[in-house]
Amino acid sequence: MIEVPVPEGRYADLVATSERLFLLRRPLRGMAGGGDENGEGRLGKVVAFDVAAREEKAWADGVGAMTLSADGKQLLLRGDGELRLVSAAKPPQSPSAGRPIH
Repeated sequence: MIEVPVPEGRYADLVATSERLFLLRRPLRGMAGGGDENGEGRLGKVVAFDVAAREEKAWADGVGAMTLSADGKQLLLRGDGELRLVSAAKPPQSPSAGRPIH
């Protein structure tokens, strides 16, 4: 068991490989609500906690849900009306990158 020093937040869809723990961080919302009329409240950012380096890296944004492939090599990300694949081994070149699935 290891400690994962990430800030307080709304986390979902925790998945892990032998090298990284992937977390879907959703925006915090207060009593006033807001954000959901454009889907902003349900889309979040995927961050990866590197177990060996003990650091967090941004991986993808605009994500509503994620699933790790059976072989642990790719993440399937569901965004606002889209699906995309990204590598679980190295971060995409940009947070919105990935191979779209049609």
